[in-house]
Amino acid sequence: MSEEVRLVSDRVMAAWENLDSELLKRGEELIVAGFSAARWSGREDWRQMTTPVLKNRILSVTNRAFSERDWRTSSFRDFLALYPGLVRVDTTTRPPTAHLMRDPTDDTPELTTQTPAHAGGRMTPDQRVRPDLWRSALDYSSGNKYVWTGEAAVSVNADEPVTEGELVLPTIDRGDSDNWREEFLQQQAKRVSPADVEAIERWRTEGLGTRSLPPALQGLWNAELKRHVVELLETWFAEHDLEAPGDLLGRPEAPRTSRADTEELRSFIQDCVAAMTRGELESLSLPSSASLRVVRRARGE
Repeated sequence: MSEEVRLVSDRVMAAWENLDSELLKRGEELIVAGFSAARWSGREDWRQMTTPVLKNRILSVTNRAFSERDWRTSSFRDFLALYPGLVRVDTTTRPPTAHLMRDPTDDTPELTTQTPAHAGGRMTPDQRVRPDLWRSALDYSSGNKYVWTGEAAVSVNADEPVTEGELVLPTIDRGDSDNWREEFLQQQAKRVSPADVEAIERWRTEGLGTRSLPPALQGLWNAELKRHVVELLETWFAEHDLEAPGDLLGRPEAPRTSRADTEELRSFIQDCVAAMTRGELESLSLPSSASLRVVRRARGE
C-alpha cells in the first residue's frame, strides 16, 4: 500500500467512525443521484465520469448545498472513499475518474435540496455570476467566441486563432436558449393563468427579455437562468481540470459614497440654508446625531 493510499484510508476510517447511519445513507443517495443525472441526460457512458464532474452534478441536484465537510472529510475524494462498494476512483487518470459499481434501483428516493447542517454553497437571489463569464455563456448573438486566459473571459473574433494557454469557453446557441425557455414554460404552465401562459409562450418563441414575462415569474426565470449558466461553467472548468474562479458567484458591492460627493452635498445644503427665511429656519429638522456632534465640538470634547 502506497503512503498516499494509506493516508487516505486513515482519514476515511476516522471519518467513518464519527458518522451515523442516516448520514452515510444520505451520502450514498447523493452519489447515486449524481450518476443518475448523467444517465437521464442520455449519456451512454454515464457510469463513469471525472470526480470534478460528479461533484458538480451532486451540487446541481442539491441546489449547490452539498459539502463533503458534512461527512467529516476534507476532500471529495475522501468522501467517495467512504463508499468503496458503490464507487471506485481511478487515480491513474487526470483528473481521477469515478466508476459506479452498481446500477441505481428504480426505488431510489427523490432527493431534496437539503444536506445535513450545511447550506453555504446554495445560490441566493442576491448572488450574481461574474460579468465576463456571464457574457461568455450567453452571448451567442454576437458570433464571437470567448477564451479563458487563466484570469478572465475575453471576447475575440470567431475566426481569430486561440493562442497557447487559452481555452475556448462554452457559449450556448439559440437552440440551447430555446430549450431552457421551453423547460421553464413547462414548469410554470400549471401554476399560472391562461393569460400568463400566453405571455410566457410569446416570450419563449420571440426570444424576448425577462421583463416581457409576468412580474411574478421574472425572479424565477432569473434564478433558473443563473442555475443553468453556473452548471454550464462549472462543468466546463471541471472537464478541463481547472479550478473554477472563487468569484464565479458573488454579491454586488454596495455603492460607496465618495468624499467628493459628500462635500458637494454639504455645500448644496449650506447654500439652501443661506437662502432660507426665518420661518423656514425655525421649521428645519436636524438629525439628533449631527446636533450632538456640534455640541461636543463646542465643548471641546
